[in-house]
Amino acid sequence: MKEEGGAVGQVLHDISQASFTFNHEVNGSENNSLHDVMSVVYLVEPELFDTQDAIVNVVYESGMMRGFSHADVRRSAKKEDANVKVLVGLDKKDLWIKLFMR
Repeated sequence: MKEEGGAVGQVLHDISQASFTFNHEVNGSENNSLHDVMSVVYLVEPELFDTQDAIVNVVYESGMMRGFSHADVRRSAKKEDANVKVLVGLDKKDLWIKLFMR
């Protein structure tokens, strides 16, 4: 992505490095989710995503779960209580075209 993506690829690469480093050092994994990157892409190209209204809660208490979030996307969840839009789908082909083939 960095080499083929031009300026956009460079930015996406740069903003994801802290997450890759953390995941490698803490979890011993070479794989990583691109949550931060996808958040930025959503701000620029929201039409690439499918979203769902959801209720999201974040754990603030100290302990192992601190900082974890839980998204309630069950059909039985009250839609009027939704406090966020959760990204649930992505047009990967169109993402590649819009970001790297301009």
